[in-house]
Amino acid sequence: MAHVKNFPRANNDGRQPVKLSCQFQELPLVACKGCGCTEFTGAMQIRKASALVNSSGRDKYISVDVNVCVKCGQVLPERP
Repeated sequence: MAHVKNFPRANNDGRQPVKLSCQFQELPLVACKGCGCTEFTGAMQIRKASALVNSSGRDKYISVDVNVCVKCGQVLPERP
């Protein structure tokens, strides 16, 4: 039977930890599509929501966590 491991998220944003039904080492590494590097660092993008599209009626900034390649700086897409 495979081990189930909990990996807590770096952010305390209320999401539940990911539960895996396989060994961590069995998961494939994600490589940057730009340079092939497999190391990423966390960064934050800021999006501006116009007053016309949010409920507050005022312009608002929204932060989005992203992963950036440490070698070439390309942002990893949200979806594989």
